[in-house]
Amino acid sequence: LTDEQAQEVWGWYLDLFEKLIPDVLIEIDGTRPYWPTSPQYGWAHDESFLEGDSHYWGIWAGNLSIENYTTHVGRFVSEYGMQGMLTENSLAKCSLPEDWNFDSLPMHAHERHPNGWPLLFRYMSSYYKNLTNFTNFAYTTQVMQKYAM
Repeated sequence: LTDEQAQEVWGWYLDLFEKLIPDVLIEIDGTRPYWPTSPQYGWAHDESFLEGDSHYWGIWAGNLSIENYTTHVGRFVSEYGMQGMLTENSLAKCSLPEDWNFDSLPMHAHERHPNGWPLLFRYMSSYYKNLTNFTNFAYTTQVMQKYAM
């Protein structure tokens, strides 16, 4: 988006969530509270652990240690994450076995985060032995995801 388009989209967002929805809710039932966004504060703000719900992406998006989940706990955490790859069964449904390698176009197309592969490799090398077999690597990302959660 251009800066002008981004501003227009932001204006639509504000119109919808800060004006239209609250006005309609007050008209229909003015007794219920309305929270206009989730979360109110992003993961890099201390307030996100004290007010509303928290989307703590400091691990995956912030490249912090998995152990930060034990010290960064919000009152209600509705989003957090550590990426894990598809199961072998799911991989078989959407790709060919010859594409099951780290450099294949389908695997890179599936990874949407611009730093997804480097992040996966970093976390995997920090917590597990170097896995060069693709299916073992894919499975172990799920084990790491479970550990993080």
